[in-house]
Amino acid sequence: MFPDKETAQLASYTAGSVALFTLFVWGLRVLIRSMMSEDHLSTDASARSALAHTYLALTKEKAATPEGRAIILAALFAPVSDRLVRDDAMPAFSQAALVARAVTK
Repeated sequence: MFPDKETAQLASYTAGSVALFTLFVWGLRVLIRSMMSEDHLSTDASARSALAHTYLALTKEKAATPEGRAIILAALFAPVSDRLVRDDAMPAFSQAALVARAVTK
């Protein structure tokens, strides 16, 4: 397939380097996505903590109205999204894929 041994060796080193670099970038991408999800969940937990402290302070001073309690409790027990993208596919660059993406958005 290759004319000499040096060319074959260079091609194998190049292919190996590209494969290792691809795996490194993929791992870095997974790590960044995980860190961003952790940051989002931390921010959400801080906001819920502030709401809980506000609720407790209002109930301690007997200043909480039933409407206010309903609002705070609804916010405290609302579902949380971790904001992770579920599909881990490569982006599609064909014209058909770009048109399909534009139509579905």
